[in-house]
Amino acid sequence: METSLKSRKGNLFFTLMCCLVYFTSYVTRINFGAAVLEIQGSLNVTSTVAGTALTASFITYGLGQLLSGVLGDKISPRLLMFIGLSVTSGCNILVSLMSDIVPIIIIWGINGLAQAFLWPPLVRIMAERLEGEHYQKCCAYVTMASSLATILMYLIVPGCILLWDWRMVFVLSGSFGFVIAFVWLFTSKSFTSGENHRKIVTAEAKEASHENAYSVWKIVKFTWLPLVMLVISLQGLLRDGITTWMPTYISDIFKLDSASAIFTSVILPIFTIVSIYVTRLMCKKFKSEIKFASWIWVMAVVCGVVLMVFYRTNLIVSVIAMSLITSCMHGINLLLIGNLPVKFLKFGKISTVSGLLNSCTYIGSAVSTYVIAGVSEAFGWDVTIISWIAISAAAFIICRLAFMGNKEFYE
Repeated sequence: METSLKSRKGNLFFTLMCCLVYFTSYVTRINFGAAVLEIQGSLNVTSTVAGTALTASFITYGLGQLLSGVLGDKISPRLLMFIGLSVTSGCNILVSLMSDIVPIIIIWGINGLAQAFLWPPLVRIMAERLEGEHYQKCCAYVTMASSLATILMYLIVPGCILLWDWRMVFVLSGSFGFVIAFVWLFTSKSFTSGENHRKIVTAEAKEASHENAYSVWKIVKFTWLPLVMLVISLQGLLRDGITTWMPTYISDIFKLDSASAIFTSVILPIFTIVSIYVTRLMCKKFKSEIKFASWIWVMAVVCGVVLMVFYRTNLIVSVIAMSLITSCMHGINLLLIGNLPVKFLKFGKISTVSGLLNSCTYIGSAVSTYVIAGVSEAFGWDVTIISWIAISAAAFIICRLAFMGNKEFYE
């Protein structure tokens, strides 16, 4: 009984530390998007130019995922996470000292790369420490921690702008990041040593390792994977594009000050938590992740049409519609990046495919920050919203094509 109690306390502390690290990673990453409206005004640059920093971060974050996954298997994951968290904290402090957008773009690109060295090693540590239901609970709590960090930043950023300026956002974020980095370094040593360390080798993984080797190219052709990759890129485009530029839209159309516009965005992560919960419940009724995702795209189209009708006349309806669209994207992300890669286990390429699909999200994210800003500036928000509807409709068609291309595999 005493051993069991000790084990439960140890797992609880481990889960709390994992949540704290991932919470901090979001605090030091999404703060720029939350403050971008104030930054562009302060530095007197266009939204397209300001968005270049986010684009650079998304690109380096996406590419860094693959590199981090490889290094995470060869280097101590806890040290890799400490380095990543320390570098991202330093980048935040440096941004607060800059008065020109060019060095900010460079620094935030480095920040994206540093952020990429947090999630893959964290997954490895969780898998080696926990199993079964404990692992699933830990993953769920870590996901919730990221949403809570997003909510916190959309509350703190307006306060910093009103009381000080946007620079204080990065001072506080960077300082907090450094503290947590050292807390993690000194408390996590026991997580990967002695009786607390375990290695999961499933029967499926053993079986896969003895099967004939499948090249990535063969898998791509057999599963119509490029279509899935395109769908994931489109959801990344809408998810992060709307999240980043919703404060700008609110400021442009309803003439709210930047602090109020940013504060309104706090509704997005609240909807996200609900959407992830609902998606997980609905997964039991759908055998195919692709098929389920296609119907979520239909819901995104409907929300887009509602937004198009009310985007100039009703702030509340517009914000809810945009929140529902981003919620749909988070649901699709869970299906295609969280659940779908398991199907590739029989090919012995689950890590390769998982990293490939996850990178596609940030390709879309990188495109979104530049394209949405450019379209809204050149053609206005009505054309921008129409493009969101068109993207959702196209993604629905692509999902159906992927499903029909290999129905047996995706069923």
